[in-house]
Amino acid sequence: MNKYAVYHITDAPYSYPKDINTLSVVIRTAKDDIK
Repeated sequence: MNKYAVYHITDAPYSYPKDINTLSVVIRTAKDDIK
């Protein structure tokens, strides 16, 4: 995995609470970098 190709922002819409105990986090990577 190319760590330099990971894109994440700690603000909406990339991280948001689903409920009181669950946090959803979206991580974007380079094309074909993660299986």
